[in-house]
Amino acid sequence: MPRKRRLFSFLVGVMAATAFLGLAAIFVGYLGPSEKANSLRPYSEYDLRLIQEMAPGEVIEDLGVDGFVVVFKPTADQWDELELLSTAVFDPSMTTYHEDLGVFAVWRIGTAAAGPCVLQHAPKGRFSHQPMWPGGFFDPCFDVSYDYAGRTIRDREYTAVNWGPEAQNLRGPDLSIYRGNTLRVRGRWWLPYDAGE
Repeated sequence: MPRKRRLFSFLVGVMAATAFLGLAAIFVGYLGPSEKANSLRPYSEYDLRLIQEMAPGEVIEDLGVDGFVVVFKPTADQWDELELLSTAVFDPSMTTYHEDLGVFAVWRIGTAAAGPCVLQHAPKGRFSHQPMWPGGFFDPCFDVSYDYAGRTIRDREYTAVNWGPEAQNLRGPDLSIYRGNTLRVRGRWWLPYDAGE
């Protein structure tokens, strides 16, 4: 009889422990971020090989939290062109270059004072009426031209439409390598990047 009682007590204990662990798992699941919370994260993550395997001259569009990040890996000739173009832009700084990744990354949203506009990627040679166009991005709403570094082009012969208003250079997201094999894209196109996010 005591043996049956011990076996019964053991089985009841196992069932109670199983029930407890099941409830604990459900509770812990509720503590994790919801699907909505995940969609509001201030960053997106990608396999780092996406950037590492880019060919020189390649452009990847539509990355990032809002799908508005463009990544560009320059060839040696494109680097030379960007250097030469420094005299034809309003602000020659290249703040969108990520040296550790070897790419430029910009928000695909124009900076014209009249308002934001989704930019068009326009490779070199796209505009037959503008043979000096170096390739870059064009704001179809307000006719602002940007080079691949995100700098606003000042000199008419290098713009996409032979003129263009002054505007700030394009801003870019923060790109970082996370846990060795993940590319993390942080920020929002309408807000300056805040490291405290």
